[in-house]
Amino acid sequence: RSGWRERTAPLPFAMGRFFLLYYSDEEALFRCARCLAHLAQYKDLLSTSFRGRTGSALLFNRVVNVTAGPSEDSVMTTGLHTIRYIYCVVCQERVGWKYEVAFEEDQKYKEGRFILEEELVSTGGSAADDRLAGSGAAAFGPVDFEPPPPPLP
Repeated sequence: RSGWRERTAPLPFAMGRFFLLYYSDEEALFRCARCLAHLAQYKDLLSTSFRGRTGSALLFNRVVNVTAGPSEDSVMTTGLHTIRYIYCVVCQERVGWKYEVAFEEDQKYKEGRFILEEELVSTGGSAADDRLAGSGAAAFGPVDFEPPPPPLP
């Protein structure tokens, strides 16, 4: 998709330009709860029957505006999986994970799919759009991301 790419590791204080993908107001959305960046559409929601570290979680076929951390093995209630935690590209908040490998045969359907934790996302709405409007982000446009100043000694 235009303007979206997955990075290989979170960059908490990266400089430069990156592109954000925004969906139209008519589409049901899931957003980062911290900065309201668009993360997923309702049409890509596969299941609401998952659990994350913070409680209920949602399984998606596709998410956008995320970057992924390194692969790691995780023992979950459904068996061993290789996952990569995913982070919002705007605020670097951890929002869930991506299933890379499922070692149990009956869990293979998860491979390449994404979990967003309900506590870490919010649903779309006009109030959220108002907050995004002041963030300097333009639909499909470049956004300058300047790191915060270093902490004082």
